[in-house]
Amino acid sequence: MRKIIAVFLCLLIAMAATSCEAKHTNIDTGPQYFEGGISDTMNTLFFDFTVNSAAFTDTYSDITLDEEVFLVANVTVKNTTDKPVTMFDTDFQAQWDDDADDAYRFPITYDYEDGLLDPMRQFPIEYDLEAGESRTGELVYIVPKGCSEYSISYKEVYTNKDGEEIEGDLFFVFFKP
Repeated sequence: MRKIIAVFLCLLIAMAATSCEAKHTNIDTGPQYFEGGISDTMNTLFFDFTVNSAAFTDTYSDITLDEEVFLVANVTVKNTTDKPVTMFDTDFQAQWDDDADDAYRFPITYDYEDGLLDPMRQFPIEYDLEAGESRTGELVYIVPKGCSEYSISYKEVYTNKDGEEIEGDLFFVFFKP
């Protein structure tokens, strides 16, 4: 009987030790919600991201807006996996303090045919991050003027090993103008 209890305890310890290996998972708890502010590092399943700064301007790369403003966010993304990760600038969207269903925007690359207005500063529409690689650039959005709070968000969506699409955790970085 003692041998059975000892084997059972060893199995429990082994299972507990292997479940601690994952950096981030929502298998047991379901999707979770995380929020932070400027300079906070958000830890997703595949990468870390930090909104280093967010600025509002009427003009960006020779385009001037009248009724809206450009939200220019300087963001750092770091691949935390051991494999390359394909990223899109539209992985991140901007929101503002409005209850309307359309109170969000994707980066201007989504709205403009020539969305990369400043390719030296903006994130490309699509790019790969090698294992451990970090990249810093601008995400540029057109947002309404005069809101009291804005955010940039990322939602984990991926295909698991069985080919099922999984919606994972949701991350928000909040800031005020």
